[in-house]
Amino acid sequence: MASLDLLLKLGFRFNPSPEDVVTYYLPRLVAGKQPKDTEACIHRTDVYGAKAEPGDLAGRFAPVARSSSGDRFFFTECRRVKGRVSRAAGGGTWVSQSSKDIKNREGIKVGEIKNFRFKKDGKHKDWLMEEYHGCMQEAGDVEPVVCRIYVSPRAAQDSAALPDFGVEEEIKPQHRATGAVTHTQDGGAEGLPKAEDARSPGCRMKMAVHEMLIQLQETEKNINML
Repeated sequence: MASLDLLLKLGFRFNPSPEDVVTYYLPRLVAGKQPKDTEACIHRTDVYGAKAEPGDLAGRFAPVARSSSGDRFFFTECRRVKGRVSRAAGGGTWVSQSSKDIKNREGIKVGEIKNFRFKKDGKHKDWLMEEYHGCMQEAGDVEPVVCRIYVSPRAAQDSAALPDFGVEEEIKPQHRATGAVTHTQDGGAEGLPKAEDARSPGCRMKMAVHEMLIQLQETEKNINML
């Protein structure tokens, strides 16, 4: 399997499925064994803190390459106070929108995804968040989770969230056709032919990416000519 670094250099986008997040990345992050090639994609920081408003995080961490929504992934902790999780962030808070079970291909629940929208000064903002929870973690006052924070696709062109999150006004056509990439359970990486298919169960293909192979062959030829 090719490394994640190589696939990203070839134009792929880091976009793991919910199942991949809770069954591959989250357990390794909890165990302190984060894959080295994801350190630029999954950031370790406190998402629920005094200086953790989305705009603050956007100023400290770069978005995933070729993301149209300013996607940023974070490994953080949910803290319960008197039995309830506090999701305050700076002068605002993350307000619950919905939740959904994450199931594997056999239909077995492997985690849960919770959706939030940032609210400040009584107004909902254009920042959204997905919070990923695993099933194997013991219940307690502190729970490690992975969060994906991004700009709402319904955000207006003049939204304050767009420049904060480094979202390009127009995505280049060649980037629209790039694939998404995630790790396989054996530690390698796999590509998908379409970025929009990255979250669809059963759509993964193991490196059967014709364009990528062509680029690899061209790279090998250039090296041999040196």
